[in-house]
Amino acid sequence: MYTYRTNPPTKREVIIMTNTPHRAYTSVWDALADTPERAIAHVIGEGDERTIQAAARDTKHWLSVSVGIKSDDILLEIGCGIGRVGQALAPCCKQWIGGDVSPNMLRHAQQRLAAYTNVRFIQLSGYDLQPIEDASIDLVYCTVVFMHLDEWDRYNYILEACRVLKPGGRIFVDNFNLCSNTGWQIFEAHRRIPPSARPSHIGRASTPQELAAYFQHAGGLEQINVIENGAWVQAYAVRSEQPCREAGMIFAPAHVQTPDYVQLLAEKEQELLRLHQAVAEKNAHILRIERLLERIESGRVMRLLRWSGRRTR
Repeated sequence: MYTYRTNPPTKREVIIMTNTPHRAYTSVWDALADTPERAIAHVIGEGDERTIQAAARDTKHWLSVSVGIKSDDILLEIGCGIGRVGQALAPCCKQWIGGDVSPNMLRHAQQRLAAYTNVRFIQLSGYDLQPIEDASIDLVYCTVVFMHLDEWDRYNYILEACRVLKPGGRIFVDNFNLCSNTGWQIFEAHRRIPPSARPSHIGRASTPQELAAYFQHAGGLEQINVIENGAWVQAYAVRSEQPCREAGMIFAPAHVQTPDYVQLLAEKEQELLRLHQAVAEKNAHILRIERLLERIESGRVMRLLRWSGRRTR
């Protein structure tokens, strides 16, 4: 379905990625997309323009057969990268909006879609869709992106998609499937990379159960479908009239870290520390009991052996 990059990162990439916090999506992907060639390599793998267009047509096909693409639709792509899918979809819709965390990726996408007047681009935080108004989008899709996100951010994007979708709007997401043979092979290949050398953009799989749980817990989604398609798992649904859960973040970017937020975070950290201390004390108590029982049992066995020895004399 898609080309997936399996060649190891360069020494320069390892230095950049392992010295960057995992949630620093913008700096990570800007470093990977500093040139058009490197951007393409990290989005689609090694391939020429025909490979890029073929992959885009493949994505368009799966969107068409799952959620449909209408001529009067406003489409939003989460993680548009170089705009490969946008190039295939822009001629088929009223407006296509490409969102990405990386300004470099957006610059490459703008160049690729320069011929279209019905496109616009927004920079995303990696956690939400704040630039997009409520109930303003007909179709939100996110393809070959979840593998690069923390699980909480995957879910938060689904919550945000519920917010920006019109009633009756559609959502589509995918990831490579841990439960497939190919997905497990990728997982094993990544497991063998020393932890200190794993780049923060390394792909991480999803399971059908994970994506189904996100859609079900989001609320406000109906006609939920989760299908396994070769090495991939795809999930799609329709926005209902019912309210969805409010999207939110446990952490926040620096510009929204208000004093109240910082105080709340400190309180939560202290609460976690107290919980960890209580668990540690409980585990230590259990260990002392287990050792005492072992000594008691050992003494009982020795007494039985001595008694048995006396009986056989």
